[in-house]
Amino acid sequence: MTLKDVCTNIIKTILKMEAIKFSLRSHIVKHSTMSTGIILEEEILNHVCDNKEKVQPCKERTVMDTRRKQPFLAWNKKVLDTNTEKFKKIIEEKYQLRFESYWDLHKWSVDNTEKFWEEIWDYFKVIASKPYEKAFVKTGPRFLDNKWFTGAKLNYAENLLRMRGNDTIALACLDEEDNFEELTHAQLYEEVKLYAAAFRKHGLKKGDVVAGFLNNRKDAVTGCLAAASIGAIWSGIQVYSGEKSAIKIAQRMEPKFLIAVDRFQVEGEEFPILEKIPIIVENTPTIEKVIIIPTRQETLSKDISNIRNCYFLPEFFESGKNPDGSVPEIVFEQLPFDHPLFLVFTSGTTGLPKAPVHGAGTFLPLLIDVAFHWNLKPGDTLFSFIPMGWAVWNWFLPAIALGVRLMIYSGSSSYVRKGMNMWDTLAKYKATWWFVEPCSLDKLEKKDMLPKPESNLDNLKAICICGSPVKVQNIAYIQSKIKKDVFAASLYGRSVVGKLGELVITTRSPSFPLYLWKDEDGSVVHKAYLDLYPGVWCPHDECWINPKSKGIVIVGRSDDTLIQNGECFGSADIYFAIHDMEEITDYICVGQTSPDGDVRVVLFVKLAETVRFSPDLSQKICQKIENELWRELVPEIVLDVKDIPYNLNGKRMESTVKKIIHTNEIPEVNNIRNPDSLQSFCNRPEIVSFMQPSS
Repeated sequence: MTLKDVCTNIIKTILKMEAIKFSLRSHIVKHSTMSTGIILEEEILNHVCDNKEKVQPCKERTVMDTRRKQPFLAWNKKVLDTNTEKFKKIIEEKYQLRFESYWDLHKWSVDNTEKFWEEIWDYFKVIASKPYEKAFVKTGPRFLDNKWFTGAKLNYAENLLRMRGNDTIALACLDEEDNFEELTHAQLYEEVKLYAAAFRKHGLKKGDVVAGFLNNRKDAVTGCLAAASIGAIWSGIQVYSGEKSAIKIAQRMEPKFLIAVDRFQVEGEEFPILEKIPIIVENTPTIEKVIIIPTRQETLSKDISNIRNCYFLPEFFESGKNPDGSVPEIVFEQLPFDHPLFLVFTSGTTGLPKAPVHGAGTFLPLLIDVAFHWNLKPGDTLFSFIPMGWAVWNWFLPAIALGVRLMIYSGSSSYVRKGMNMWDTLAKYKATWWFVEPCSLDKLEKKDMLPKPESNLDNLKAICICGSPVKVQNIAYIQSKIKKDVFAASLYGRSVVGKLGELVITTRSPSFPLYLWKDEDGSVVHKAYLDLYPGVWCPHDECWINPKSKGIVIVGRSDDTLIQNGECFGSADIYFAIHDMEEITDYICVGQTSPDGDVRVVLFVKLAETVRFSPDLSQKICQKIENELWRELVPEIVLDVKDIPYNLNGKRMESTVKKIIHTNEIPEVNNIRNPDSLQSFCNRPEIVSFMQPSS
């Protein structure tokens, strides 16, 4: 081992030891309920800028490439009259304080945990039939040994449907086939009422599980809220799942009810769901009722007698009505704050997806996101095409409670619908905020999709990029070709100047899961998130801290760090370097370790249709990486593959590819969108030869 290697190992050890110091105390700034742990985002908008008589510009934020350290200004404007400023003034007046900056408010929220959450409860006017006794109680020594709002009785759906007498738009739904529907708050309540009445008539009770095998459609929202009104647990199976994957997820859920759509469309391709239902039900003995949602009239003529206790949706709704044809009013079951309500699944990039369970009060920290982090107000439109079944699908539902129009889209962001691309769609429906994955922006840029001249994006305030590390090019594409003054927010991060370390969270928050599903003794959750650094939560993400903005951004999985020539770096760095090469349409980069302990980086590329792989092209790719980064980071080997594997949430499956090139075997994977892609990584002589020990 060289001196450089020794130094590198020492530095890595120090970074691990110092990881706790890199923690972000959650509360007001950064938290998301529907994720493996805390999803950390950069400071959204300007939060609380100094409120001087003369408006001062906010401090600049920068998005930077970790290697070249060239600043890329992403936002430097002050937003006036924010919801956060309003909350700040309430705290200042009540407690006779003066916050000079956002970070003063943040510090107060961390130092005064119980008071902070009491104020959040009051600010959002939580509807509860019984008031809480204590906002926060520590019940034991472990990180998750907490009770929030003890003694309170409330209902998630009742709080979200609080505007049910209002005729403004609550929910809008659109798909690739141009099916569009809007529901007012009053109409949304009536739709939820239909589901709730039928659920109760067929025996759904508090604590039962309802599984949705649905695309991003109205029934996902109305079915979810109806289940929540009863106190049942709502969960989702990704509609992209194959039969085996869907069966495994359903068996883990143990649902009593299954709601499934008959079919849906993505990128113009038909995805049949109905034909999968019989085998899923046959292999999931807990399912007592099946509801099929017909999207076409001909579906109603199909024979479903081979599916036990199966109903088409119209028949199911009729069964819940009173003898006179009226629909019973919703009875909102009053539940403890920590009553289990959502069963979600992580992306499973490192193995079998984990299954966090979140409680009835989960809407409260999410209201902080909607109101404070995103500064959404009544009349704004939050546009999401995140599919049902992803862990963050229900992140946006609480927006309805604040008078924000939630618009959900079923389909691909790169699909052109009747001559309209996604940018035109955002303009037509006056979207205020759009949540999108980096891979979707990559597709839009590769296809050179731009808004039409007549498409007006004046309403679009921000594009929040989430799901995987964000490239500088993603933001450059938005601001140079789409809209110059839109705020491109990197929710999961692109590297910035600062210290590299492993993210941990040290402060408790009601956004954390109650427990992991079927983890009775807590051993799984502790092994997954709590054992590495005792007393804190570790989601196993590498992060960078921006010393200027204090923003924390996620670089990638800490267990997927690349090491070569004594350098530690991430796959995102390689992706940054080759992003704009016309010959390449996609890529995945992983590390490989030989039996002798030698390590190297391997880059796999998917080529454009008219391009053939050659030594010259390999050299061109390597030279591009050297020019953009530096020589030590150039992958030792570049190989072409037919396709790049993605999980159902649109994330590259680096961990799975890494397993293949170390075993030459395809591991069992349940959540992959394109399983045939894995075969390209097997039996590659260049890979297999490295796996052999030296004589």
